[in-house]
Amino acid sequence: MMISWIVLALAFSAFLAFFLVAPYFDPAFAGNSHDAAAGSARSLLDTKERALRALKDLEFDKSMGKVSEEEFTKARQELLQEVAAILEETRGRER
Repeated sequence: MMISWIVLALAFSAFLAFFLVAPYFDPAFAGNSHDAAAGSARSLLDTKERALRALKDLEFDKSMGKVSEEEFTKARQELLQEVAAILEETRGRER
């Protein structure tokens, strides 16, 4: 019985230590501007991919009759504006 408590305490300590130390290995947290910029660019690309996926899903939902023409037009315009803003920011960083 005592051994199981020791094993449980060690496992909990390792789990806690991981969450305390993990942020120090995050590039944005470390302050390395190159790594942080790469992380930010990756984040922009992820956001762009999510917006494009949402646009594709929206078009599918419209074709299936789940979304009205009015809702489709509004949501599509918002998603296209989001993608355009991301592309502008990406191009601005490349210069």
